Amino acid sequence: ENGIDLVQEFLQKELGKKKIDKLLETWKTFEYTQRKTGEDVKTFISRFEMEYARVKAAWAFKPGYKMPEAIIASMLLMRVKPSETQEMIIRSKVDLEIETVFDDMVEEIKSAMSSGCSKRQGDHGLALEATLKDGEASVFLINGEEY
Repeated sequence: ENGIDLVQEFLQKELGKKKIDKLLETWKTFEYTQRKTGEDVKTFISRFEMEYARVKAAWAFKPGYKMPEAIIASMLLMRVKPSETQEMIIRSKVDLEIETVFDDMVEEIKSAMSSGCSKRQGDHGLALEATLKDGEASVFLINGEEY
């Protein structure tokens, strides 16, 4: 909440009232974009990208203002709601320092969380996760241990 207040204060100074209202409404929608329970990862990513495009369009009148792609990529990762293991795998494969960070994040999220990746909780709290990738050996994670 404090962050949104700071953004609002900044925008009021820079832009005036009418543009701020539209920009803040667009930002709020983007800020609260979360993956819904049972929502397909690819569907969520498309929705996230659409809301981000709206934010960029709202900022288009102010050349030079651009949110770092690493921030957007990190926001996507948090909002797609991966398991701890999936998040660890995704983070290990994405370099936040390069220009293609957002595209790389999308690719790794899809790889780790889309079809071919399943997770089941056993009767006694045993977490089994199986990930299948083209050209790689199968990996099974049982309570976080690779087999």
